Amino acid sequence: MELLKDLQQNGFRDEYWQWVDRETFKKHKDDNTWFGGLCSTVWSFGNSQKNYLFSADIEPIKKKAHEMLLGKSEYEREIKRQELSNLLKVDIPISIIKGGLFGFDMEKARKEFARFFVTKVNKDDRGLQQLQRLQQLQRLQRLEISNLSYNEVEINTSIKETIIYLDPPYANTAKYQKDIDHEKLKEYIHNSPYTIYLSSYENVYDMELVAEFTHRCSLSATANNEVKERLFVHKP
Repeated sequence: MELLKDLQQNGFRDEYWQWVDRETFKKHKDDNTWFGGLCSTVWSFGNSQKNYLFSADIEPIKKKAHEMLLGKSEYEREIKRQELSNLLKVDIPISIIKGGLFGFDMEKARKEFARFFVTKVNKDDRGLQQLQRLQQLQRLQRLEISNLSYNEVEINTSIKETIIYLDPPYANTAKYQKDIDHEKLKEYIHNSPYTIYLSSYENVYDMELVAEFTHRCSLSATANNEVKERLFVHKP
């Protein structure tokens, strides 16, 4: 919540791009601060808020890549490109760190580097991807942010139509830092007077299927499983 509040009040700042190592993650992931929120979400594996994003053997490689793509000048990026090339024992194309007519495009460079990395090294670039998803959050100024259990959220009954969207930890998948009682959530849904939409893999709440989306789950370099995300609705 503190992370969202900071984004709401100050926007996406340079501090968000800092590298967070394993020890810093462990030290601050439970802090009730914007930085604690950054650590526990962006820098945790699968956004679990428990485990660090990268394995110990991959962490130094990722750090070099992070520094290369975020270099303030072409000279800085070139130094890191050379260091990373030596570390990987493969020549990273110099075109990745070059600026174009309108300057250096970090998003374009990240995508080009990701394609090269997957092809030549068979790894991924989750850290920067998650940072950029965070950067894309817009219109936070209009939101009232709170950190409560779903059944404690106060709803303004004067509003003509209320729609609730729930995105709980999915049943029968890896657990997050805090678990959830799916039976209690099911009871809440079916006793609610409001229209409720919910995302899940399985229909464990006896709701109506609205849509499903097939994609690849690539939380690790070796996993590339096809999964179906489903959207369900309960209308009283």
